[in-house]
Amino acid sequence: MSVFAPSVINLWKTIETYGLDPKPLFAAEDLVLKLPIDPGLRVPWEKIDRIRAKAVELSGDEAFGIRSASALQPSQFGALGYAWQASLTLRKACSRLQRFGRIVNDKVVAGVEDRDGCMVVTMDINTESRCEFARDDGALAMVTRMCRLITGDDFRLHAVNFKRKQPLDLKPYFEFFGCQLNFEQDKNQLLIPTAFVDEVL
Repeated sequence: MSVFAPSVINLWKTIETYGLDPKPLFAAEDLVLKLPIDPGLRVPWEKIDRIRAKAVELSGDEAFGIRSASALQPSQFGALGYAWQASLTLRKACSRLQRFGRIVNDKVVAGVEDRDGCMVVTMDINTESRCEFARDDGALAMVTRMCRLITGDDFRLHAVNFKRKQPLDLKPYFEFFGCQLNFEQDKNQLLIPTAFVDEVL
């Protein structure tokens, strides 16, 4: 299992937001980041997973995954990020995530379906993790930020479904997602009102 090497810069920058030095964490996994990162390179998933788990431990922040969205730039997703920004509608953008999400992480399966007045975006990452809640929170938060980047300030979520247990502090989740939060669900999902998804961007 591997991830698109330029996407790793998001983890690096997220760690820096806590005033921590990412270099020792990456060095412990024999990873050295040199900019610009070759888009032809891939990094073993297990190494990134261990770095993230250690960073969560050091930061002491249960909302580490949410914070990773603040460090996100579309270029970190390579061609998928640029295609997302060029999408005519949010529905088309999400369909590109569904089709090409595995370029970023080859174990990610994104699903898109309409249900009860919402477009439901499901994020499945089919592998074990040392810090599953941070991994899954990050996936949901980064897709949400990508949606906001192309739709603007009017974007709203109807609800977010989390597989994880409810965190001790809900404030960062409400502040970021701004909608109903459902924990201990079967899947990790964003529920986006259909009013947003077919408007020309």
